[in-house]
Order: sequence, then structure tokens, then C-alpha cells
Amino acid sequence: MRVGRSRVQGGVFYTKPLFRWRPQLDERNKLEIFLETLFLEHGPEGLMENLSSLFGPLLLTKDGIIIGVNDAFLEMLGYQREAVYGMQAVELVPDNHKYRLSEIFAKSSTEPYLIDLLKRDDSLLRARVAPKYFHVQDEDYRLAEFVNITETQLADRGLSESEEKYKAIFTDAAVGIARFATDGTWLDVNEKFCSILGYTQAELQSLTIADITHPADIEKDTTLIMETLAGIRDSYSLDKRYVRKNGDVIWGRLSISLIRDADGKPSDIIAFVEDISERVSLNSRLQLSDQIVSSSTDLLAIIDEHGVYLATNEPYAKAFGKTPEFFPGKFVKDVFGESIDINIMQPMVEKARQGLPAIYSDWFNIVGQGRRYLNVSYAPLQSADSTYRGVAISARDITDLKVAEIEMRELNEKLESYSFVDGLTKITNRRMLDESIAKEWNRSLRAQSPLAFIMIDLDYFKKYNDHYGHQQGDECLKKIANILNGVAHRSTDLVARYGGEEFAILTPYANIEQATQLAQICRAAIEEEAIPHAATGEANLNTVTVSIGVNSLIPDENNSIAQLIQGADQLLYKAKNAGRNRVCSE
Repeated sequence: MRVGRSRVQGGVFYTKPLFRWRPQLDERNKLEIFLETLFLEHGPEGLMENLSSLFGPLLLTKDGIIIGVNDAFLEMLGYQREAVYGMQAVELVPDNHKYRLSEIFAKSSTEPYLIDLLKRDDSLLRARVAPKYFHVQDEDYRLAEFVNITETQLADRGLSESEEKYKAIFTDAAVGIARFATDGTWLDVNEKFCSILGYTQAELQSLTIADITHPADIEKDTTLIMETLAGIRDSYSLDKRYVRKNGDVIWGRLSISLIRDADGKPSDIIAFVEDISERVSLNSRLQLSDQIVSSSTDLLAIIDEHGVYLATNEPYAKAFGKTPEFFPGKFVKDVFGESIDINIMQPMVEKARQGLPAIYSDWFNIVGQGRRYLNVSYAPLQSADSTYRGVAISARDITDLKVAEIEMRELNEKLESYSFVDGLTKITNRRMLDESIAKEWNRSLRAQSPLAFIMIDLDYFKKYNDHYGHQQGDECLKKIANILNGVAHRSTDLVARYGGEEFAILTPYANIEQATQLAQICRAAIEEEAIPHAATGEANLNTVTVSIGVNSLIPDENNSIAQLIQGADQLLYKAKNAGRNRVCSE
């Protein structure tokens, strides 16, 4: 009989603790009994053979001497079998980890830990170890499951650095945004980039970067881009001249950043271009001046202490399909209605009156321009004696930066997909879950053992985000992930973020009753955490709860992974429709 699991490369060792650990029979789990049986029936070598599909077991005496090892562990560390027999376990770790490993052995801790392993060629690999115990005829042994996480840690570090780099790029982005391949082929441009140069996207496809660059600036720009592609620099900024379609020459601030793929090779290039030909400087303090109001491209309006318009500029009036002469003397409520006046403008005016920050950003329907993303601020106007006299409203179109932010998020998600860890919750991500389901399905198919899938969704989470904000929503998701990780603590259980506010638990060897019991414990643990939720819309529900669907199958030729997942998903929505905060299974 051969047993085991298949995930990533790793190792397992057994050792005797330094004090006697004798659990009562009713406290010992099935794994301990199973290991004891293997040891009694087959001896150390037989135990190694039967556990060959685990992550490389070692069997050690109570003094820490290796008496058994399988091929997986030997391959991982590069040793021959004869070399490790009789070796002390602490010889497999570097000097700076020997004392820590001895302490772990002395405590007989069952808590997972991270440690460095010393390979035969003296190089190191980083491993996650999950220890367990079993007892055979008055002797206690330690089982430790190794998972090689060296590449995962390197990938996480690279992912974090890439995310910070891209965030910096988009923070400094101007207006026009373009993406092109390392050979100069255009991949994508936004509308503002086209408007700056006067070309359509289709027209740009037939041009090179040199075609739109002033001849005097080509050499310098080319040198910098070649240095970037060669790895001498990661990015650069340059004030250069562009030639528009109509022949006009304009000045632009160019910011370039190189995007690399998972292997570190140049993938594509992101360019940000701001038209700096006609910069308009506004005074730091807004004055009640027709000249300033009329010259700005921002949307500007002056409203007195009674809510009456004193003046607006052309962009403000045009945004609402009016002329500047329309607004003076009219109450805000008469122009936009009492609902907008009371629910949007008055709260902001009151903040400005009290000297509090009164700034927000949102999407607006602008006449002739469609939906635009504006940053709106309210600045109080005071007389010489500090008496409140009204408010100055300014709205700046930052649609291009918002689009850049969205594209940045998409790039970050692309980078995150190279990792097996969800960037927000730090638990397993969807990609790792998909791979694990496929492996566990094949294992369960061979062994004809049950495989359970638990789908979890937060109740009224959109309302939570709307009420508390997305930052608080992210904190809520982190708490839920920690709770689920704490409940589903078997070494075979896998807790993952499925997407958005949905989580999933993959639990091998669990029939429907066992999986349902685990789901009920998860639901109760989240309810007991009592995370406040004041926007559920239900009088008797003011904390965060979850609805759960549970499905379990024994894989065969008549079912599939899709059926396993779809079944759990359908039962999840059954739980939603039945009133939420419950578990549904069949």
C-alpha cells in the first residue's frame, strides 16, 4: 500500500522528542495510528517506501540520528542514501539554525515553522515544516513535512518590488499614456495621448517613435531607451519635443518605465506624456478674480454664504450645458435640485466652513464629454475679520490618471498571478487553488477517496464597502482569511481566496458530513468574531456573516472538477436565498 499527496517539492523527517509524549488513545488522530501500523508491519525502510509520495521523510532515533530516508528527500538535498544514514539531523541545517532546531525538538512543538536546509553542495533552500508525532512500542517519533518555498519567497520579493515600481510610475504619470513593445511596436494608447499629438490610434500604428519626435531629440531619446532595455536603468524622464500631425512642435514631459515578465526579461514599455507647452500656473490661494476664474481649464465656481452663485468660469458652465452668465444670482438648489444641494454640496460646504478637508473624487456626466472622473475641492472664503463669506469650488478632470490607476491595478494583478499567494489576504490565491484541485482530484480518483469543496461568500459585502469604504473592506477580508486559516488547520486542508469576497476550502478525504461540520465551524467562528456591519439592511443583523455551500464527491468517470465546484456554488446561493448566515449541503 502506498499513500501520500502531491504538491510542491519538499521533505519530511521523523525524530524522537527529548521528553516522553504519550497521548491517550482517544486523543490520537488517524494519522498517528496509521504511521504506527506501518512502522510495526514494515519497519523503518518499509515506512519510508510507503511514504515515498510525501515530501521526503526522514526517520530518526531519539538522539537525532537518521536511520531511514526516502528518495524524495535525497533528491531535494542532493545526498546519497549511504551518506545520510547515521548523520545527526542538525547537520542538515546551517550553524545559525542548529540551536533553534534543537529547541523545537526539545519542546516537541506541533506548530509549523520556517527553517533553512543545507544541501550537499553547501547551498541553502528555505523550507516550511509542519511537525506531527506518532508512537510505536514505548518510542515516540517526529514526522515533519517539508515544503520548499525558496522560489516562492523570491517570487514574492520580486512581485512586491515590481508593484512599488509600477505604483511610482503611475503616481508620476502626466496625461497621455502609451504602451509599446521593446521593438517599438505600439500596443495601446489612450485618447489623451492621441489628442496631444493629433493622431488617431490607427494612424499611430503606421508610425515609429522617431516619426513623432523632433529630429533634434531623437538621439538622446534613443540612447536612454537603449540603456533602459540593456538594464542600465529601470526608467527615465525627459523633456522633449514632439511633432504633431499638423506639423506643430510641442513640448512634452516623457516618463518611461520598463515592464519585465516573470523571468525578468523586458516585456513592454509604458510611456507617460504630459503636454507642457502651455502650462498655466494658478496662485496657491484662490482669489475672487474674474481673470483667474476665466483662465483656468479647471471647473471653478464661487458660491456665497447663502448658497447663491457669484461667478463660474467657462469650463464649469459648459460642463452642465450652460453659459457663465446663467449662474450668478441663482441658488444652487434651483440649478441642481434640493437633493444634490442637501446630500452632496451642503455637507462639503459645512466641512469647509469648519476648516476641515473638503475634497472628494467621483465620476460625473459632463455634457459633450461623457463620464469623466473629477477631483472636487471646496475652499472657504473669508473676509478680513475671518467671517465666512462663501466657498470656492474647483473641479479638476483626472480621468486619465484614474484610467492609469485602473491599468496599474490590472498590471499588478497580472504580476500577482505569477505568485501562489493572494496579495491582500496572504493566503493561497486562485491560481494555486486551481492547481491543487487538479492534483487532489487525480489522487482521489486513484484512491477512490472523497474530495470536498467548500464555497464561502460574505453576506452584504457590497453594502459593507459602500458604508465603511474599500480600505476597511480590505481589512475585513484579511480577518476572514485569518479565521478560516485557523479553523481549517489540517495539513491537507487548503484555504484560498476564490475572488472578491469569496473564499474556498479544499478538504481531501472529507465526506459531505465531515465537510459540512467544518463549514459550520467556520460560519460560527466568523459570527463569533462579531465584526461590525451597520449596513446589512436587516434589523437583527449588525455583524459580518457568511453563507456557505458544501459539496463532496468521490471522483470517477461520471463526474468532474467542474461539477464539484458548481455544486458548492449552487448550494452557496441556496444558502443566500434561504436567508444568509447558514450552511447548505446535500
